[in-house]
Amino acid sequence: MQDVEASRKICFVIPKWSTFFEGTGGAELQCFYLSEELIKRGWQVEVVTRKPEQSRIANKEFYNSEIQFHFYVRTKSSLLNFIQVFNSLLRTKSRYYYLRTDARLLRGTSGIYCRIFRKMKIFALANDSDLVSVPLYTKFIKNRKTPFGLMRYTDAWLVEKLISGHIFNAKYYITQTLYQKELLWQKYNLNSTVIRNSFVYRNGCDVPKENIILWVANIRPQKRPEILRDVLNDLALPGWKVRMIGRYTGYEDVIRGITNPNFEALGVLPFHEVLKWLGKSRILINTSSFEGFPNTFIQAWFYKCLVISYEFDPDGLLSEKSLGFAAKGDFTRFKELIRECTEIGNFESRVDKAAEFAKSEFNIEQNVQKFISLLTEN
Repeated sequence: MQDVEASRKICFVIPKWSTFFEGTGGAELQCFYLSEELIKRGWQVEVVTRKPEQSRIANKEFYNSEIQFHFYVRTKSSLLNFIQVFNSLLRTKSRYYYLRTDARLLRGTSGIYCRIFRKMKIFALANDSDLVSVPLYTKFIKNRKTPFGLMRYTDAWLVEKLISGHIFNAKYYITQTLYQKELLWQKYNLNSTVIRNSFVYRNGCDVPKENIILWVANIRPQKRPEILRDVLNDLALPGWKVRMIGRYTGYEDVIRGITNPNFEALGVLPFHEVLKWLGKSRILINTSSFEGFPNTFIQAWFYKCLVISYEFDPDGLLSEKSLGFAAKGDFTRFKELIRECTEIGNFESRVDKAAEFAKSEFNIEQNVQKFISLLTEN
């Protein structure tokens, strides 16, 4: 790896890097996009990430031989995890440390490292929930009455005391939406720069449209797949296919509860396959209670796929800017929106408007330049 000046060395600190793990999430995708663009501009990129069970390349499309990786091994001990991460950071040589994760231990450990060695920590908000402060020991409170449970609790409590003052300390704060910017200011009196997510358009995924409704997510509680189940069981949707993409481990009962014959769960797919599905689908539905700024919204807009959201509406773009539809948490309205769009259609103007908006707002060249300017001019 060629030597570059110190001001152009950056380290991404993230639990999973897309190269080694299947099922790329939004934060991982944005980190990869940014790393690729920085490398093109002569930056040196390092990554501190969890060592996969098998040191293999799971996603060749997310591999770049110019990235230097520093792995840590995740254990059941918070203290050992802290030591592992800190030792990995000690092996790095970067000036900037970029964190786009809700992993409390990574954020706190990186904060300590950056303060000791006078490095520049960048905290990029991935999800609105990243601002919720939940101590490491919280999940061990119920089991404190057993010797092992008490040991786990004490272990986490000690590390929490060590890192708690460094979770939110950073040199730069980046938010995805105006709502996040306001939230960060209200909760922590911290000013931030809004930099939109980016997307790299792929021509090969622009295929003829079919009557397909898509739902894309690696399922977690806030994704609320039970709402998808309920709406699909209430709607016949003749002439339409409904496809779910993403990991649904632990939610098999919810999936089995979907009785609509037009539904199929496809599981985890490679990223380029997800884009192809967005390219040929007419509608993307979202049932999340909160997000950051969903990458699937941006991808859907680029590929002219209508977005219908049960509740989440970043900066009012769906409802106020008419870039899609938002039911504002009203199940009946959500169901009616899906029925109207599948039976009547007539949403081309919203789709076209959303595509133009996406090209101007989520332009990777413009967003990376804004990121570099933030670091070099402040």
